[in-house]
Amino acid sequence: MARKSKSETLSFLRLVSVTLLVLGVLTALNTVIILNNLGTEILTPLKRNIASVAEKKKNEDLFAPAITLRWNCKKQNKLEPHITNADQVRLEFYECEKPERPINQANNSQADLFPINKNSWTSDFLPLSPGKNKIAFKVGKKSQVIEITRDTPSPQVADKAL
Repeated sequence: MARKSKSETLSFLRLVSVTLLVLGVLTALNTVIILNNLGTEILTPLKRNIASVAEKKKNEDLFAPAITLRWNCKKQNKLEPHITNADQVRLEFYECEKPERPINQANNSQADLFPINKNSWTSDFLPLSPGKNKIAFKVGKKSQVIEITRDTPSPQVADKAL
């Protein structure tokens, strides 16, 4: 095999270098032209969700905040039934001697009571089961039952298409 001369090797290296330089310039020029025509929104399709795929709402959006029911021992004989989306209830008692702990008969959970001021009490949050809940409490010799119906909204699905 014949050995190449130094000048032939240098000529070959120049040819390869010039070819690579021309390809690099053409690639850069092509990129600039594409970005100029499409703008900076070229990557937007990559950030979108797949077409026709539904997204579920977060669980926090499905429930209302806890409700508070107020009971005045000197003025009220009974509380009207309530309907709510809330998953908890708090009871407040005014102008009462200390009531017994309220109990949700639907799930047997009990609430502790805390004094607000003289002859006033509040309970901690009492969990509500889906459907009808009967909250029973006793103030002095009077026993009371409050009916609270908890509606559970079905998760709403929002279609987000491209």
